[in-house]
Amino acid sequence: MYTLLKNKELKKITKAEIPALFTSLIFTETLYHFGSFILECAAFVGTWLAISFVITNIMSFSTGTGKKENTA
Repeated sequence: MYTLLKNKELKKITKAEIPALFTSLIFTETLYHFGSFILECAAFVGTWLAISFVITNIMSFSTGTGKKENTA
């Protein structure tokens, strides 16, 4: 979801979003039981966004395209 909002390259989207989507779905189905469909949907979307953000940052830092801080 994070990369969907950030850019629109299909190959990059599928690399980051498919694992994030399925991880979020499994995580939500096993751990969230709020008793309310709306709350569970909101938790799913939030989880998807967070996992997508983490995966995107790991991918960018592993390829060397991530932003690095100045330590000067």
